Amino acid sequence: MALAAEQQRTIASYATRIAQTLITASAAFATSNEPLPREVLATNMMDQPSLQRPYKALVIFYFDGGADTFNLLMPHSNCDARNLTTQYVNTRTNAGYNLATVLPINVPPGSQPCNTFGVHPNMPTLQRLFNEGDASFTANVGSLIVPMTKTEYVNKLKVSPPQLFAHNTQTAGAQTVWPQHTSPGGVVGRMFKALHDQAEATGATPLKGAAYSITRSRAMFGGGPVEPILLSATEGMLQYKSSKTSDVASNTKEKERLLDAMFRLSGKEVASVFGQTHNEMVRASMRESARVTELLRNATLTQDWAATMARYTCGGCANLVLQLQQVAKVIQSRDAFEAERDVFYISLGGFDTHSEVINQLINNYGAIDGALATFVAEMKALGVWQNVALQTLSEFGRTMTSNGRGTDHAWGANHFLIGGSVNGTRIHGSYPELRANGPQSISSTGQMLPSLPWEAIWEPIARWFGVEPERMNQVMPNRPAFSSWSARMPTFEQVFDRGA
Repeated sequence: MALAAEQQRTIASYATRIAQTLITASAAFATSNEPLPREVLATNMMDQPSLQRPYKALVIFYFDGGADTFNLLMPHSNCDARNLTTQYVNTRTNAGYNLATVLPINVPPGSQPCNTFGVHPNMPTLQRLFNEGDASFTANVGSLIVPMTKTEYVNKLKVSPPQLFAHNTQTAGAQTVWPQHTSPGGVVGRMFKALHDQAEATGATPLKGAAYSITRSRAMFGGGPVEPILLSATEGMLQYKSSKTSDVASNTKEKERLLDAMFRLSGKEVASVFGQTHNEMVRASMRESARVTELLRNATLTQDWAATMARYTCGGCANLVLQLQQVAKVIQSRDAFEAERDVFYISLGGFDTHSEVINQLINNYGAIDGALATFVAEMKALGVWQNVALQTLSEFGRTMTSNGRGTDHAWGANHFLIGGSVNGTRIHGSYPELRANGPQSISSTGQMLPSLPWEAIWEPIARWFGVEPERMNQVMPNRPAFSSWSARMPTFEQVFDRGA
């Protein structure tokens, strides 16, 4: 029908291209068996109901490339006899900063090897949030399967995560928190599944959750009941644009005709479960793209995001501002989305600093700080700062020693959490000695064996998000292995306080 109509309107070759578009969108083309359509209109999948329970939004901010975060959080002064300040200067040499230039923060006396630490000179917003009690750090955290000492690692007495120091495998480990499995799903996917299962067990209505990736990655959401929505940093929700020819010519009529044909093509029941699933996804994606586009178009923000973006020239820095702006638009529209729980995934690259660490971190951390300043101001203006938490991650840290100009792949790293309900002004875990022959260093280059596993970050976050304590092993399958480290693992009450 669509082919015949196009042949009436235009040349035959163009009509054939339209037909090809529709064929590739069909269940018959996309699945391996005959769909066997029926003369019955299909019903759409029911949307998850919302009971308008208190809203929470989690933002996962990934530092892509393996961030040198021992130049994000550094020893400053008032240190114990181990003198980490001297260790930093002597070990990092030209890969470190002049500690007189870093921004000081104070931690509870005796809780760490130093009472005063410093954050990167270009991160005054992070310093301010820490001092105001809205930010905390987790020190020397990374991918582990079981508790491990330096001796156990060196003598291969315990199992380590596979392919340590490789970007792809350690990225997967950070996103799945189950590094020994090749296809385990994502930690956020399991978190959403735990929320669903605990509600189902009591006959309650699950919290209405949504997931958004403003990158090309959706691995963290894998295996869960919530299908992530992919947003473009520059365009927001991407919609079907019809053929390239009609898009360039702004031919909206062709787009409307093709969308109508696709709805009709996928709009009937089919006997094949594969065909049925395909058609449901086609219909849902078309409906959702139109709905999300309209809601985000109506979002009204309070901050000058364009001015923030204009400050940065590095490759991904302006894009980072745009990513956080998209997050802010969704959060501003939370009532229209009827949202109860949202998770966002954003990222910034440029952290693989083999050949240049100092200047690259000046650019990256400066851009992060400016973007966070605008984002925090927006959340406060929207009245949701108490309901938002942002956690940083990266695949691994970097070596304490310089390779001449930069730093190489390592293991443990330092990460921060910010939000209005964060129990700030503290560093969780144990900040390690920074000398290359120290108790946590597993190589002559100062690769730090993590003092805490990723689970130390995720358990408090899962609790804050609404997962019950008895469901934690479902979210983090390796968690039981760390029972002997229970005293060093930060608790929910230590990580979150106000409004949690």
